[in-house]
Amino acid sequence: ADIANIVNEAALRAVRLGKSQVETEDLEESVETVVAGEQKKGAIIAPEEKRIISYHEIGHAMVAACQTHSAPVQKITIVPRTSGALGYTMQVDEGEKHLLSKQEMLNRIATLTGGRAAEEVMCHTCTTGASNDIEKATQLARAMVTTYGMSDTYGMMQLERQAGRYLGGRPTLYSIDGRYLGTDAHVQRGHSTRHRQGGERDHPSGPRQGREDYYRACGRDGQGRCHTAEEGDHHRH
Repeated sequence: ADIANIVNEAALRAVRLGKSQVETEDLEESVETVVAGEQKKGAIIAPEEKRIISYHEIGHAMVAACQTHSAPVQKITIVPRTSGALGYTMQVDEGEKHLLSKQEMLNRIATLTGGRAAEEVMCHTCTTGASNDIEKATQLARAMVTTYGMSDTYGMMQLERQAGRYLGGRPTLYSIDGRYLGTDAHVQRGHSTRHRQGGERDHPSGPRQGREDYYRACGRDGQGRCHTAEEGDHHRH
């Protein structure tokens, strides 16, 4: 379905531009249109906001580039789109993937938080531009703890169920003895760990190497001390 939409969008673009056939640039632009909407070329953005958006997107790209098991960065843009995105970093996997490892999910969370980390380090502020990144990172972190059994604390337990999955049902947390498990605190601690790591990578004097194990921070080590996970080193606003 996605391929059909991309080809159709490319054909429409070629016709609008008076071309007799679809060219590579039409297909490339149609991919971005399907993913993020059409370009808003008439949008006026203040220079300071452009600077923040630029650092935000570079932050995503830099964190992704530091990973060895992450999809390569194909494009960085700060051209606003009709979806509401003021810019985005496009990563494309070299092949089709059906499974994600724990390290790959951690890397995705780190990449998502890289934009906010760059804002804080380079612009000394934080903006609403990271809202979609935060939403996606939280969903991933929560799924790792409650659905995929990737938490050192809870292990292979399903902590959340979704009623009417295909009807838009909302997830419901399981409880033990009438008390809800403290999963939110675990998700938050792990989320913050990846955000902090992203800031360290973006900062010129910070370490570029070393991956802390996300669930060591939100699991058994109450002090937040993390161990390096070099072996599994593994991204978009």
